[in-house]
Amino acid sequence: MCHIVSSSRKETENRSVARTIEHQLSALQSLSSLLMKEEIYGLTDDEQDVLLAVVALLVLYNICETGVSSHGVHLTGAGYTCGKLARQPKVITSPRTTFLLTALGWLDVLRAFSGAEKLAYSDNVRRCSLEADHFNLETLVGCPVELPYEIGCVITAGKQYMDGTMSGDSFQDLLDGAEQFFRVWDPQSIAFPSGDPEWIQPAEAYRHVCIIRVLRFPDTWAIPCEDERIQSSVRSILDASAEISTDSAFFKRLLFPLFIAATETSIPHQKTIYRVLYA
Repeated sequence: MCHIVSSSRKETENRSVARTIEHQLSALQSLSSLLMKEEIYGLTDDEQDVLLAVVALLVLYNICETGVSSHGVHLTGAGYTCGKLARQPKVITSPRTTFLLTALGWLDVLRAFSGAEKLAYSDNVRRCSLEADHFNLETLVGCPVELPYEIGCVITAGKQYMDGTMSGDSFQDLLDGAEQFFRVWDPQSIAFPSGDPEWIQPAEAYRHVCIIRVLRFPDTWAIPCEDERIQSSVRSILDASAEISTDSAFFKRLLFPLFIAATETSIPHQKTIYRVLYA
């Protein structure tokens, strides 16, 4: 009986894996067809949205399965379409298109947190998300759209600095201005999708994520994680997290800030907290 149950379970798992691979292959074939049609004939508005949605699903699927995306090339490849769409004034009136642009732009910024050279999307894409009035990013991950726009500008400058197209002095001036912006930015002064006070805590956590990223330029290893400037932001992320119940939907929006804080501490009790949260 145990053998029969075990065999049945294994067959079910094998069918699920086969079905998953089948759907992935179908998505890749659809993406290939859409990209080919775009190059030759152009795409309708609906087809452009389908293209963006397929890329987002492929990337998110891989992140969910492995923690990383093996489809970074598709995220990068969609940058051309995203940039072209972002230059069209009518785009910000479409909730669906701006949601997809915002999601892909967000994934691009997240990827670039581990290396400025990975940033692929233009400032136009992030500005489109900033100017749209649909609260897409806030609803999706809890981060006010002003923050990824500003940190995107910093990462773009970091990429230019690495390429040698921006001087060290100019880059440092930009970093000083960015740090000041994030330190004085007040989540109480902006609008949120609803009046729920818990929106403030993810916003505050993301603010400190941006401060940490600014401090890690121009040399990632120049400042130890024990430095008070880093630890101050780590504590602030923890404090913001402590204000939200783990049963709250808002707590899930703290995943990335908590991940960043976990990488920026060597304090044993803080590491223990992160292990419990990620268990």
